[in-house]
Amino acid sequence: RASPIDLPGETLHKVDEAEKLKAKGNARFKAADYTEAATCYARGVELIEATLPALTGSDKAAVLELLDACQLNAANSHLKLSACESAVAPCEAGLARGAGSVQLDELSRVDGPREAGGPSAGVDLRGFASSARRSSRTRAPTG
Repeated sequence: RASPIDLPGETLHKVDEAEKLKAKGNARFKAADYTEAATCYARGVELIEATLPALTGSDKAAVLELLDACQLNAANSHLKLSACESAVAPCEAGLARGAGSVQLDELSRVDGPREAGGPSAGVDLRGFASSARRSSRTRAPTG
């Protein structure tokens, strides 16, 4: 799909690829392949993070929205895999970047892949991140 933002060629290519990875992650999530979904979202995050220094204004805001969605979808995929410790970092990264913003408040409740403009409901990631940290500190080490 063509990106609605106006960016230089290499940056636009990375953003488009990240959008495709998010869509693939959403499809894998819906198919209950949470491991592959998390991998797709994480690869999307890497591509997006590589573009951020080149962005400003509304272009940066649009790409940050995609980053938030990929990070929170990755966290939700890890939750579905019962990998709570793996879900903490993407939650905290998104919350640190936009705590208090309307956009992040909307994204901070997930129960499936985040679609642009779509509803989201379920886990409160602010509370989840702190409880997952407590859980990982009190969990007995595995052999």
